[in-house]
Amino acid sequence: MRGDGGMQDATLHDRLARRGNMMDLEGFQLFPYPNAFLNGIVLVGLLSVLKFFTVTTWNLAVGLRAHVWSKLRNKNFVETYGRWAVVTGSSDGIGKGYAYELAKKGMNLLLISRTMEKLQKIKEEIEKEFGVEVEIMQVDFSHGKQCTRDRGTRERKGVNNVAVIVPHPMNFGEVSEHQLWSHVNVNVASPLAMTRMILPGMLERDKGAIVNIASIYGRYPVPMVQVYSATKVSTGWERRWK
Repeated sequence: MRGDGGMQDATLHDRLARRGNMMDLEGFQLFPYPNAFLNGIVLVGLLSVLKFFTVTTWNLAVGLRAHVWSKLRNKNFVETYGRWAVVTGSSDGIGKGYAYELAKKGMNLLLISRTMEKLQKIKEEIEKEFGVEVEIMQVDFSHGKQCTRDRGTRERKGVNNVAVIVPHPMNFGEVSEHQLWSHVNVNVASPLAMTRMILPGMLERDKGAIVNIASIYGRYPVPMVQVYSATKVSTGWERRWK
């Protein structure tokens, strides 16, 4: 008898517990406070959490696409973009790295930089290691219109990497007129001019790609390098061109 009574008590307890949970759920309110200010704080918190998860998910997807999916695809660059690529600022840093990677993919290169000795050395190294054709051109983009020289339309992939920045952090009033126009010519005008030069051939063949190397400085104003930060904004927005 006690056993049966215990089972009945347990069953009754479970029913009451479920009923209590239902009552709690029915009484739930998204904004439980009568004070509008407190409810506003709750709303801000919910939106912040939603933004955090959205941004985190997006960044994770972008990272997987860039570092995992791109390697799994094993794309044939020559078939996709064409035989030739032009890379500015290719004697050092990111531009040099792009030159080697594109050569590794079997693409011939037109390398542009202001230092002929470095260009010649890179040309010899790439031709020896990868067996592709490499042409070099010495251009100082800080002087303006030199990059508008017509090289034909065979370049079907362009990497606008060349950039200039002040030699050390300085106040805007300390930036010379020469440094100011160098930033404008190199960071703003040269990507536009190079794109204008090689784009017609890409459109004619319906094949090619243009890569603009942007900077985090172009997304957020950075003190003491204001001119560089302002001019790199244009490179970040060029990806939205139609």
